[in-house]
Amino acid sequence: MTFILSALLGIAAPIRPPPPALVFDGATVIDVDSGRAQPGLTVVIEGDRIAEVARRPALRIPAGARVVDAKGKFLIPGLWDMHVHTAFGDWFPGARDIALPLFVANGVTGVRDMGGDLDVLLGWRKEIGQGSLVGPRMVLSGPMLDGPKPRFPSSVAIATPDDGRRAVRDLAARGVDFIKLQSLIPRDAVFAIAEEAKKVAIPFAGHVPDAVRASEMSAAGQKSFEHLIGIFEGCSPREDEFLKGEKSPGRFLQSFDEGRAGALAALLARNNTWQCPTLVWEQGGNLIEERDLDHDPLAKYAPASWRNGAWKRFRDQLTGEFNVDGLPTRKRFLAKELEVVAALHRAGVPFLAGTDTVAGVHVFPGFSLHDELGLLVRAGFTPLEALRSATVSPAVYLSMSDRLGRVEKGKLADLVLLEANPLDDIANTRKIRAVVANGRYFSREDLDALLRGVEARCARSDAQRIDQRLERGRLVTAARVVEEEAVERRAPVLQHPHQFAARDEARDMLLQRERQADAVPRGADRELDVAEDEGPGNGHRHRLAALLELPSVYGSAGAHAVSDAAVRREVPGRLRPGM
Repeated sequence: MTFILSALLGIAAPIRPPPPALVFDGATVIDVDSGRAQPGLTVVIEGDRIAEVARRPALRIPAGARVVDAKGKFLIPGLWDMHVHTAFGDWFPGARDIALPLFVANGVTGVRDMGGDLDVLLGWRKEIGQGSLVGPRMVLSGPMLDGPKPRFPSSVAIATPDDGRRAVRDLAARGVDFIKLQSLIPRDAVFAIAEEAKKVAIPFAGHVPDAVRASEMSAAGQKSFEHLIGIFEGCSPREDEFLKGEKSPGRFLQSFDEGRAGALAALLARNNTWQCPTLVWEQGGNLIEERDLDHDPLAKYAPASWRNGAWKRFRDQLTGEFNVDGLPTRKRFLAKELEVVAALHRAGVPFLAGTDTVAGVHVFPGFSLHDELGLLVRAGFTPLEALRSATVSPAVYLSMSDRLGRVEKGKLADLVLLEANPLDDIANTRKIRAVVANGRYFSREDLDALLRGVEARCARSDAQRIDQRLERGRLVTAARVVEEEAVERRAPVLQHPHQFAARDEARDMLLQRERQADAVPRGADRELDVAEDEGPGNGHRHRLAALLELPSVYGSAGAHAVSDAAVRREVPGRLRPGM
């Protein structure tokens, strides 16, 4: 299949000079097909390809090669995360320089982007191929196809079959690698999309749309199902009812039918319909109340714009709208999901490892893939089978097994060197000694530098966000002070000299407070987000209170009676801790 070639091989000439040959000397190479660990092999990499894999006496080491002592280390193919979102409207600003290096730092050398801003992603892919940007290989869907009123950014609204056909043709012409389906597409439009995708020879994958059965989408040729959507519906005699929208984990558990489950598994295996269950996001979303997100040690790798923006909105939606069942029911459902994954796997349904990063709340790029592999093992996969879901299985899925997924001569040089054997414990995929991404070598020191760089960028982003909000609060306050002075003195606004003095005094005071702050604690920063939604008569008071950590009198019943002059008079007093 050729649709994926430009994504993986690149079409632009490298702007980085070719590196010297790289040699891993004495490595134990993991054969992901047989599961054998082959000790004492030397792997030679020239350019972006594996040139040789052999034992030392029979091997010629190229002159000037960089030789890495790999004795006692374990070499595996580069990992793939087969469900990510990176350039996703305005939800995750800065993802280019945060998510992409985090993937590489965690041994993820390839991703399938399941919905994003196509022009941005194509630009990133070109830079990565040229060597001017650190990041994984990228397979792209571009914007997702959704119903008449899409719920997410980077989406195309589909109301009719003609809308669906047109969207497929347009996206294929723009160079996407596959079509991504979301949940709300009308039933007749879904089948029009499937038909058009076959005409233009482009795969389609994603959600099983709400109005269609999983069995129907498998028969229509959908290449992969995400998040187990459609599976529990299809395992129930109430499937027709669920198609109308009345579904929840509790209802799925109450009506689960083992006979239907077995029949559906056999159908999916027969049709080779891949599953990408994103268990790490299923666990995270359903157990959101039990997660201490404020003290997550990985939070330093996500800027406040993510934590307090898209993630907060999504978290609030989960707790207020989606999680209709109690926590005990959701825990039983998660256990059942693992059972279903195991049953599908035993039936021969193929699986891909994916995470739904960055869209999933606190599902961190790169790190979360290792969590996903651990969850697959919890579901009953062997460590080898879990490893395959992120290496050779993506290569097969992408019809690129001649180029990817194994440590063999002639394959693309995407590799991860581990300190311990992942076949003994899948958690050993976290113990990364080095990474090769498209022939580019990253030592442990290089990977640590990538992590430090991301952490610094996130901290800078947080500081800039605080600065922007301080500036906004300062301007609002200065304007209010000037307006009040004009009213008090019955003078035209911005003409009386006392107004300029009052404005300057307010500016000087707020600048002084800004210098203190690393200025606004996290709790106060969240209050600023809330204040954005308030009206002009009261929101600026909340913003100023949050900025200066004033007593929260402005949230009381008498808030509207508090004057801006009162706010100004409170300023010189001792600031209180965060509210």
